[in-house]
Amino acid sequence: MEKLQLNNGDLIEIQNGATPNSVKVEVPSQEAFLEQYIKFKDDNLSKITFLSETGIEMSIYNNKTLDKAELQSVADEETVESKLIATFTLKDIDTTKQKLKELQETIDTLVLNTLGIELTSESEQKD
Repeated sequence: MEKLQLNNGDLIEIQNGATPNSVKVEVPSQEAFLEQYIKFKDDNLSKITFLSETGIEMSIYNNKTLDKAELQSVADEETVESKLIATFTLKDIDTTKQKLKELQETIDTLVLNTLGIELTSESEQKD
C-alpha cells in the first residue's frame, strides 16, 4: 500500500491510486475513521507527501485543507466481505485570503498600539 505522510510526520496507509485531492483509507471501525479524521487538520495538511509502497517520495503538496470526509461500506470483490473505506477529499487553501487575513490582523494591532489601546480579555474587563 502507498502511504501519505502528514506535516507532523504521521504516516497513513492509503489505497493505491490516490490523487492530490482524494485519499482513500481502509479503516476497521467507525472509531478508527474518527481517529483518521482528526489527523486531517490544516496544520497537518500544510505539507503532505505521497510515498510509494517502498517508501520513496512520489510527490509533495502544500497548503491543503479537508473539504469532505465520507465513510462507506464496500464489498471486497475477492472475499465478498464488507470493509469500511474512508474517503478524504482535499482542496487547496486560498493563500491570498489567508495572507489578507494575517495582514488585517497586523494592521489592527498596529492601529491599536498607535492609539495606546491595550487588548484585554473579556474576563479582565469584567473585574
